[in-house]
Amino acid sequence: VAAIKPFFFTNHNTGAREIFIQDLKNNAYLINAAGRVLWKVPLRERIISSVFLIDYFKNGKYQLLFSGINNLHLLDRNGNYVERYPVRLRSPATNSLAVFDYDNNRDYRLLIAGEDKQIYAYDRTGSVVRGWKPFKTAGTVSDEVSFFRVSGKDYLLVADETAIYFLDRTGNIRLRPDETVTKARGSRLRLDNSLRPSVVCSSPDGSVNHIYFSGEVEKRRPGSFSADHLFDFFDVDGDNFGEYIFIDEGVLYLYRSNLEELFTLELGSEELGGPINFTFSSSDRRIGVYDIDEKLIYLIDRMGRVREGFPLRGASMFSIGRFSDRSDWHLIVGGTDRFLYNYRIN
Repeated sequence: VAAIKPFFFTNHNTGAREIFIQDLKNNAYLINAAGRVLWKVPLRERIISSVFLIDYFKNGKYQLLFSGINNLHLLDRNGNYVERYPVRLRSPATNSLAVFDYDNNRDYRLLIAGEDKQIYAYDRTGSVVRGWKPFKTAGTVSDEVSFFRVSGKDYLLVADETAIYFLDRTGNIRLRPDETVTKARGSRLRLDNSLRPSVVCSSPDGSVNHIYFSGEVEKRRPGSFSADHLFDFFDVDGDNFGEYIFIDEGVLYLYRSNLEELFTLELGSEELGGPINFTFSSSDRRIGVYDIDEKLIYLIDRMGRVREGFPLRGASMFSIGRFSDRSDWHLIVGGTDRFLYNYRIN
């Protein structure tokens, strides 16, 4: 059975997209648009991170970069490890790998948190970055490190269960918020890049926090939510202003930034995954939700309507992309029967 969210990999020889996936037995596969397995490689551990497409050799050829608990992994398009990989982490990972190309020169920086509560930075070869001071957090970091550039300054954001830390590229504190903000476990950290940029997240009590780069913190409360809610901030209606998206106790909520409620949608199950944000065009944006109990997947529009044909059967988080520039959209998801499903979305 599929163990991770499917990833669209670009074949640098043909430009076509292929699917990278790992199963519960830790086998990794690359599969083409016709469903043919191009290769199958056993890995020594489960992938716990996002999968990243990088150009390691700076020659226009792409590789797959990801992490497990103990190692960084880098595979070429033939399923072979790139030299020096896998790279043993300094401390077992507690979060997903984050990869940044600060200056778009393919000098990638790989940031990951360890069980020793330190944030480590590696270069693309897997070596520790010179000049980086491993930053130690008070608690355990379970989410990816985020990177934002605002007014010409770079910010690396790290969140544990006690605080959010704003760091510079060397691992030193760049900004201290005027008050402590605690991020909810199911909240994403997003940049609201409006006239007055801020970092947006929710707290365990359901309040939405805007942390401005002056240090000011503004708190808003659109509704009452449990500590187990899920939260994201995304421009769902294409008006260039982000909306607040909550999932809590089987219900999906959407609010404007002025706290106006746009809709609530009951999905009938309290074990939901998401929200996943999909942009098909400037005017067609959808929210993806995965029903973990019933093994169903949903696409929902800005009015709270479930897209025609949904829910679909699926037993994993799902991805949507094109296999070529001219092809239809395809939704890729794993099933309970050990098959990978390819749904065409017209």
